[in-house]
Amino acid sequence: MLGILALVTCWTVVGGIVLGIVAIVLGVLGRGRAKRGEADNGGLATAGLVLGALGLLASLGLLAVGASLLNSPEGQQLQDCLKAAGNDQAQVQQCQNEFQQKAG
Repeated sequence: MLGILALVTCWTVVGGIVLGIVAIVLGVLGRGRAKRGEADNGGLATAGLVLGALGLLASLGLLAVGASLLNSPEGQQLQDCLKAAGNDQAQVQQCQNEFQQKAG
């Protein structure tokens, strides 16, 4: 279950990274119990481990893409524009529109 949640919420830090790590740990523990004959859910443990790993990898990938995007020249311009805009929502929206036009 945690592996599925990690994969579905991989776009968030808590979802992808935290739940992914917990799913991997519990999957490894579950596989160990199944191999020792203490449990009969080895398949579910493996599925949780794999889905947790996929959620973790997807989250880390999205984090890397986001960091590289914000560190790009366009990302730096967006950050500068947003700082200059302050709390003016119309100016913030204009900054976002300009960023989307340059990035897209």
